[in-house]
Amino acid sequence: MREVMYVMEDFTEPPEGKIVIFGFPSWGNVGPTVCEQLVKFSAARYLGSIYASLFSDSIFTQESGFSELPSIKFYRTERRIEKVIVGIGNFKILRENPEAHTLCEYLIKLAERFRWKMIIGVESIMSGDGEHSVILTNKELIKMLPKHVTVMQEKSMKSLLGTLLGLCRINRIDGIGIFASSEKLLAKENTIISTFRTLLYILHSVLSMEESETSQRRG
Repeated sequence: MREVMYVMEDFTEPPEGKIVIFGFPSWGNVGPTVCEQLVKFSAARYLGSIYASLFSDSIFTQESGFSELPSIKFYRTERRIEKVIVGIGNFKILRENPEAHTLCEYLIKLAERFRWKMIIGVESIMSGDGEHSVILTNKELIKMLPKHVTVMQEKSMKSLLGTLLGLCRINRIDGIGIFASSEKLLAKENTIISTFRTLLYILHSVLSMEESETSQRRG
């Protein structure tokens, strides 16, 4: 029986935008760390957070001493890369499929509500350090990838990002999932750097394609 999820939304601005990037907690914690770097790199502005009952009853203590509930924090990029929404997961890893599916169904509803056209996700898996593989919702997106990244072959694994991409495909939302390999509970610095570069490459490719399509429509 699937658990009912209660959600509280606390947005100062709606996270509207065509492209959304999610960094999900997992082994190595690459996703949230890379997205935090993107927030700094792009001088992104904080838009608000969502809090869900599935995020467990734990709290996080900040350096200031204030406690913080588990959440997904949303930002909008301002410099270098503009108008991209970034969602950073700050919650306990969801290992059970029903929990992951319930959360991802909610994120798909957000995509419909805020008109997200593409979702790019970053997550890490327990494997050899530094390697990258991706999951795509359609074959056309392969042209967005750098040469050193391979498309993941048939593989069974429990993954919040994998579940979200599966629902993206059903709902006809373009999706790219970047999976970084990490042997450590906290990934090595070179893994974080290489994953960040891979994300930037894909993001620039997507934005260039979008700009080209917009120019063609105007012409």
